[in-house]
Amino acid sequence: MKIKNGVAILIILGIIPFFNLAAQEILTSNHLRPYSYEFIIDKNELKGDGAKLLLQKMENCQFVLIGENHSSSQLGKFVTTLIPNLSEFGFKNMSIETGPYSADKLMELSTVSSETLNRLKSFNKKYYNGKYPIVFFGGKEDALFLREARAKMFDLWGLDQEYGNSNEYLLDEMLLLTKGKNSYTEFEKMKRDAFASVNEIKKSGSASDCRLLKDPAILKYFNSFDSTDLRAQEIIAALKKSWEIYCLYEDEKYDENNKVRADYMKTNFMNKYKNAQSNGQRFPKVLVKMGHGHVTIGNSPLGVEDVGRMVRELAFANGTTSLHIAQRQRFWKTKVGLTVDFLKQSREISPVLELAKRDRWVIIDMQKFREAKKELIISKPMAQEIARYDILLLTPLDKRVKKNR
Repeated sequence: MKIKNGVAILIILGIIPFFNLAAQEILTSNHLRPYSYEFIIDKNELKGDGAKLLLQKMENCQFVLIGENHSSSQLGKFVTTLIPNLSEFGFKNMSIETGPYSADKLMELSTVSSETLNRLKSFNKKYYNGKYPIVFFGGKEDALFLREARAKMFDLWGLDQEYGNSNEYLLDEMLLLTKGKNSYTEFEKMKRDAFASVNEIKKSGSASDCRLLKDPAILKYFNSFDSTDLRAQEIIAALKKSWEIYCLYEDEKYDENNKVRADYMKTNFMNKYKNAQSNGQRFPKVLVKMGHGHVTIGNSPLGVEDVGRMVRELAFANGTTSLHIAQRQRFWKTKVGLTVDFLKQSREISPVLELAKRDRWVIIDMQKFREAKKELIISKPMAQEIARYDILLLTPLDKRVKKNR
């Protein structure tokens, strides 16, 4: 990408046409309007031209990636409604932005799908400490799409680090492995001591995750588990890896932090992918639901080769396809009931946001727009929107998910 006079010229692996500086027209919403389609969600169904087009694209994909704005009520509703369609298309797996063992816990809590909402609520209530124990699963809408995914027998793939608010319940998960042993009482005391150290270190706020890696009480608890206890050793390894990633950030090694985190997510994805293949899925079909920065076609906005790029290349190698979707919000309802219009704060992508509707969903088919090879003057932010995603998904009036605790 070259930048000249604030204008982006993109030539990305043949994906994006050349945007000629000599062209007279500047990209506006009118240029995108022919590629925009509307739909609604009515009685748990996607209805309208936009829904029809979206489902047509998804039906023959191996991977559907949804880049979300976290804690969006509308996005949760959309995913809940979408899952039965994906199930019909042969999707059996869902990658999420949690740690692997957080995903396992979510699988356990939703074993009986109809009990998911209440079981997750009880779990959240038990471990809530100002933050939810499993990140991005604190809302009712989150529980509802989880319930739908498990009703359709989706396997959950947790890709990310185990977030800091997961520490207590993961230490408890390890303790449960010692239940029934003569040494349970001793393990219980070591767990209390370990968590007391976690609390004390976290409250100090100074390089807390770096210190967790070296704390004597935590290491004593970890070292008390036999090396043959594979489940305990896996949880320990996941916690240590997560703290290492956080520690890089605390040490202001931001580039390394971003790369190590992305590499960890890609490794976890491929481990799950190969496991699905060994269980009879030749080309496992996967729904990926993560923050939109992780699902880009090329490198992420942080400049790393993230999950999105890896999946695009994997689909190409398989002779299949991936569909990369990014959620965008214009209208937002605050806690006190006021409606905020983000258009003014996001003028750099105004050609996109101007097409949003308060009362219905809109998709913009960036695949088709790229194929049209229009010669336009285009700003860098808009060029990135076009290059990074196949579909932009504009939500109707949105708000935060409802608390589930």
